[in-house]
Amino acid sequence: MVPTANHMAPTMTEFPPRFREGIALFNAGEFFEAHEALEDAWRESTGEDRRFLQGLVQVAVGLHHHSTGNVVGARSVLARALENLRPYPDEHRGIRLKTLRRDLAPWLHALAHQEPAPALPKIKACDARLAASVDQMALKHAAQKAPSRTGVPMLDLRRQYALIREEIAAAIDRVCSSQRFILSDEVDAFEREASAFLGVAETIGCASGSDALWLSLVAAGVKPGDEVITTPFSFFASASAITHAGARPAFVDIDPATLNLSAEAVEQKLRSSQPPRVSAILPVHLYGQCADMDAFASVGKEFNVAIIEDAAQAFGAAWNDRRAGALGKAAAFSFYPTKNLSAYGDAGCVSTNDDAIAERLRLLRNHGSRQRYHHDEAGWNSRLDAVQAAVLRVKLKHLEEWNAARRERAARYDELLRDAGLLASEARSAPLHALETRREAFHIFHQYVIRASRRDELRAFLTAEKIGTEIYYPIPLHLQPPLAYLGYSAGDFPEAERAAEEVIALPMFPELTAEEQRLVVQAITRFYS
Repeated sequence: MVPTANHMAPTMTEFPPRFREGIALFNAGEFFEAHEALEDAWRESTGEDRRFLQGLVQVAVGLHHHSTGNVVGARSVLARALENLRPYPDEHRGIRLKTLRRDLAPWLHALAHQEPAPALPKIKACDARLAASVDQMALKHAAQKAPSRTGVPMLDLRRQYALIREEIAAAIDRVCSSQRFILSDEVDAFEREASAFLGVAETIGCASGSDALWLSLVAAGVKPGDEVITTPFSFFASASAITHAGARPAFVDIDPATLNLSAEAVEQKLRSSQPPRVSAILPVHLYGQCADMDAFASVGKEFNVAIIEDAAQAFGAAWNDRRAGALGKAAAFSFYPTKNLSAYGDAGCVSTNDDAIAERLRLLRNHGSRQRYHHDEAGWNSRLDAVQAAVLRVKLKHLEEWNAARRERAARYDELLRDAGLLASEARSAPLHALETRREAFHIFHQYVIRASRRDELRAFLTAEKIGTEIYYPIPLHLQPPLAYLGYSAGDFPEAERAAEEVIALPMFPELTAEEQRLVVQAITRFYS
């Protein structure tokens, strides 16, 4: 049905609050919030206006894409928006639609030819009552926003969701239509796609990153009574997975430059006069940078110990052009919702090039069973469900772009902090120290972490400024109460303990804007000034 001109004056009931609010937010350049408001109006609408409102939603989404640097996405969505708006009359529901369509045409031209973007379009009202109401809402919005103008979230997953909402909905609908929720073809497809991305023979989906660590250790041959060397500066699961395998964590201190497990210190421990009963080494690719996997491969070969990667923070990271997940005997990944490749709940996987390990992993994740109701060993229920696999398949297609955006934002932080005189160097003392990125590493910056003097005071100041931060990690593992039986004390791992007192993570996600990063650095500058 092609809409026709509506010659009757619209009533205020045809301008619902979320519709008016969406226009006010759009005209203020708040495109993400505008798309949410207009989408609410679309959900409440019926009849011929649904396509019209969908077009307005798409205009807001397209301009939000552009604001985050996603030029391809902006061009695609704006083109669909114009298609949806084209059938409607020049003035529709109180809006000068002809003007909006005219203003969007040069945007599509500029995006297609990589030219500078024109002035931002506005949604102009031709109805005086609508115009007055939108102006009133704009003033109210500006007044509410002013006190929190400096606010920057640590992570905003809503922005990512806005970019892939339609893909996610189709993927979840596909699973629901199949009514196959546990393992299934969806999981098989994700495992194949993940293997191709990582450059490995096998990927085995499981229920969480913590389970992935336990599964990888046991499948690689770690037995009760063994010791597994790992870092004291990581999330608790790096150690608890070892204990759940019946083994004993053996901590070794970190490299102060990268905060990853020190391969040199591990070698020294293994060369000690009374070497421990070590069956595996578990280096963590902290914050998205691989540990020194050349050195660990050499140590593993010399001492005949398995190298298991804790790659929970590193999907897409690489070392000498080989991706995390393909650098050891097996590797554990987490898809917790805050990870750079994330599910919509708990999920994980293990990657390996060893067929025997892959077979054991599939056995262990499914109650030790190859055939229903027949069990070869006491495994665990750690199956990846089909909904999470479908979500991950959508996101995996975007991961290269998202990881590139993280690297760009990390480089911008480096530049802004350096230009502000906040980063220490050999030639200059300053309150902040950047972590080293090794030349062999392709760092994907799951987190952007710096070392800061007066760290806790700085964090309190940034919290008051409504700027999100996090501490990864405030207490080293050897000082955690559940691991006290290992017999470690304060002072045993001085580099890990010093890092726990100094590190602070700044906001980092692919949709983080340059303006938000400037606000973060300006706030840090005010604190130290």
